[in-house]
Order: sequence, then C-alpha cells, then structure tokens
Amino acid sequence: MRRVLVIDDDASSRAHLISTLKQNRLRIVGEAATSKLPLVIARTTRPEIILMVVGLPDIDDIKAAWQMMRLQPLSIVLLTSHYDAATVEHAKQAGVW
Repeated sequence: MRRVLVIDDDASSRAHLISTLKQNRLRIVGEAATSKLPLVIARTTRPEIILMVVGLPDIDDIKAAWQMMRLQPLSIVLLTSHYDAATVEHAKQAGVW
C-alpha cells in the first residue's frame, strides 16, 4: 500500500483528496495546510508520494518540494492550475515534474 502525504491549504479540497485516495487503497501518512510542517512530517512518516498544491501562502512550495526530495527519494506530484511558463520552468529546475 502506497504511503501518501497530502499538502493543501484548502481544507475542503484536502478532505476530498484524502477521501478519494483512501477509496483507492492508498495509505495517508500525513496531511498539512502549509509547506513548513511537511518537512517534519516527511522525515518521520517516510511517504512514498507527496501530493502538494502550488500556491501555498507561507513559502515557495516548489522549493519546499525540492527540499523534501533531498531528504529522501520519493515522488512529488504538484497539483496546480498555474500553467504559466515561469511556474513550469521553476518546477523543472527543482526536479519536480
């Protein structure tokens, strides 16, 4: 069973995403509404996949994703409606696709 960490600052979206993941037999090892706490959660829960929204209010979320990938090899899926070239390029440079 895949271990998933969900990061979304919108409580309703986060709850819906978690519900959908659980229905598909994924194990939720943590959830967060900011990008600061997941650095701690990722160290202790060792997720295999992180689903994270782009546009968190407290930090550069793409940089946070890069920092988490440096802690351990894992897959990070960015969820976003931002498709401008600058955001896409920033994610690519961080190693997040």
